[in-house]
Amino acid sequence: MSRVWKTLRTIANGIDRSSVSVGRLSSFLVLLSIAVITVSVVLRYFFSRTYVALDEIQYYFYSIMFLFGFSYVLKEDGHIRVDIFFARFSDRKKALINLLGGVFLTIPWAAAICYYSFQYFLRSYHINEKSTEASGLPALYILKFILFLAFVLLLFQGMSLVIRQVLILAGRNGDGEETHGA
Repeated sequence: MSRVWKTLRTIANGIDRSSVSVGRLSSFLVLLSIAVITVSVVLRYFFSRTYVALDEIQYYFYSIMFLFGFSYVLKEDGHIRVDIFFARFSDRKKALINLLGGVFLTIPWAAAICYYSFQYFLRSYHINEKSTEASGLPALYILKFILFLAFVLLLFQGMSLVIRQVLILAGRNGDGEETHGA
């Protein structure tokens, strides 16, 4: 049975590393957004020039940063809940609540959004959807694919959450190590 726990822990650790890597990578989009906004403002106010593509790319950067942050926030337990009650619960009760939330909320909703956002992406890709603005960005379907990818990451992070809660409820800590008294 210890191989099962070790395998589960390895899977959860791999998912967590992916979420952290994507979260950190997407945080650099803040710097890129600031640079694009600065260039856009300088062009607009000092040279009376505007570029729709610059405005759209800053929306893309913001959207990507926000979407890829979902899985990272879940991994870091930074999501919203009623902590005034949750903080008083035992570790087992917290694990049970997190397990139920993962199984009945996070995983099904993320899976549904994955399914529908992939259909959304495919429609956009097949028609080679572009910006509605004449000088806007081409390939709007890329952003729609990122929507799908973000929810795939959230789905996997939900699975990692569930695995860790199962480990805790089985008398192991969230990393799969046996706890005393189990």
